[in-house]
Amino acid sequence: MEVLQKMFVSVSRFAIPSIGIPLLSCGCTDTTADSNWIKEEMYHLEKNSDFRLLNINYLRKRTSSIFGKEQLQRILDSSDNSTEQLVFDSLLAGGKRIRPLLTVLAYEAFNGHTKGEHLNRLALSVECFHKASLIHDDIEDDDDLRYGKETLHALHGIPVAINIGDLLIGEGYRLISETGLPSEVLLNCIRMVSHGHRLLSIGQGIELMSLKNRKILTPEETLQVFDYKTATAFKVSLLLGAIAAGADDNSLKLLEKFSRSIGIAYQIKDDIEDFKDEAGDFEIYKPSVLISLLQEKLTGKVLTDFHEAFRGNISRLSGNWQRGAI
Repeated sequence: MEVLQKMFVSVSRFAIPSIGIPLLSCGCTDTTADSNWIKEEMYHLEKNSDFRLLNINYLRKRTSSIFGKEQLQRILDSSDNSTEQLVFDSLLAGGKRIRPLLTVLAYEAFNGHTKGEHLNRLALSVECFHKASLIHDDIEDDDDLRYGKETLHALHGIPVAINIGDLLIGEGYRLISETGLPSEVLLNCIRMVSHGHRLLSIGQGIELMSLKNRKILTPEETLQVFDYKTATAFKVSLLLGAIAAGADDNSLKLLEKFSRSIGIAYQIKDDIEDFKDEAGDFEIYKPSVLISLLQEKLTGKVLTDFHEAFRGNISRLSGNWQRGAI
């Protein structure tokens, strides 16, 4: 299995159709395998017109092409003013474009092609929503850096940043409304996205109130925040592409379950990576499943000391709360 696993990254990156056959003995020399099994797989051919391989490498390039300067200007049809320029700069700034890629991927899976201006607008809309949430998050968390650069509110002030975030949300809904999709499909897209927008805000609200009250959430509450915030972002990205492509209800339900699982797992992994930071920069004032589990294990004076340390770590944000910044 160790040898097979080493090939997984290359196989998926270049969309190589493949099958793994375990070796009978492992190693660089004197390796043996079931030769009959290998020949059987090599000469086996089964035509299935219902099954298509998705080329992730191509879809990633297809998604990245939306965020070129000329393409972005054409889709947004923006005017040359300082406010819209900040929106434009925000969309071009950093990030892996995972969410728009998921939208393109889902659309391709259920539709069979990725051509068409409406898909560009759908993919760009989820990036608008994402960048808006980052701008608002940076204000609420009092973060001065994003992608190694100064955040929008650090550069231009909180009022300007809030306005740009709000404008990006409006742009996201506008882009969806201008896709030209059938009215029923369009309605389902807007309904799903607005529901996701609501859950994201609720999840952020739970996190902010726990911060304000200097309360460590329980593991169940923490997972709920992860579900509302991170998992919802995956769900919106995948379901928007799937709904637009005409996916059936059962497929949509499966994607929703997948989004919840992968979103929560993604956030837990992120918590673990933060905890492993060699610099020891572990932000325990934010909802973290590790902190929640630790709280359940501690008792007595150790628990009291832990709570005091927790309150001390969030003291840097208290001034912003008093000023009404977050």
